[in-house]
Amino acid sequence: MKISSIFIIIFIFIDSINNFDLPAEIRIELYKKIFFLGAIFDTHDILSRHAFEYAVAKINTQTRIFKNSKIVVNHIDMVDAHDSFSAYKMICEQLQTGIAALFTGQLTPSLEFVSTLTRQLHIPLFLSSPDSQTKVDYYIINVHPHYTATSQAYSDLIKFQGWNEIAIITEHAKNLLYLQDLLKLPSDKNHMTITVRQLRGRPGINNWYPLLLQLKDTGISKFLIDIKTDTLDDFFSQAKLVGLVGPYYDFVLTSLVI
Repeated sequence: MKISSIFIIIFIFIDSINNFDLPAEIRIELYKKIFFLGAIFDTHDILSRHAFEYAVAKINTQTRIFKNSKIVVNHIDMVDAHDSFSAYKMICEQLQTGIAALFTGQLTPSLEFVSTLTRQLHIPLFLSSPDSQTKVDYYIINVHPHYTATSQAYSDLIKFQGWNEIAIITEHAKNLLYLQDLLKLPSDKNHMTITVRQLRGRPGINNWYPLLLQLKDTGISKFLIDIKTDTLDDFFSQAKLVGLVGPYYDFVLTSLVI
């Protein structure tokens, strides 16, 4: 999902580059059909970096689409998202190399400082942030679906499947905000029963196992799993131990990076 999103936005960016009010020196480089991009990611957001690198490499092989064009990534910086000063300094150094656009992932809270700089210089900033508080302004494009859209999508999917009972398993209670349409189903005359459980701590025989065993005893067979991608393997390992994995069990995953 993330790789395809980055691939698409790079394509759209190149196709519509003339619509941006870019500095003259950058436009000269663009007319040479060489697109210089910059990127900065949180030190823990390795998936976004890999997706970006793969998308750039893939686009450069599409000779039918970009006959005389080539994307050159000047530099990819990794920074602690809470180190706003270092992030700001890195972006300044990248901008001096003449990049035409900047890509990032989940860089909150440093994102506000970065976006202020790129916006002032009219440099497009592409990001993928699930944070509902992320501000989208001129020259800023967030490719991550808004939580209202994903919430509605999960709700429509459950109704389409005709399920009358589902258990929502989440790591963080605040994430229920992103599932409000689904939580409203019981009051929409759908005869839907929803059970919500929160996973606490790291997976293990003394953490997740008792909760999953409890869910197994309820007889619920439909689940919506709202946990981080890098935790899914641990989750399903524990679920398999208690017998929650099999042909009679269905799972909907909220992670868009699979």
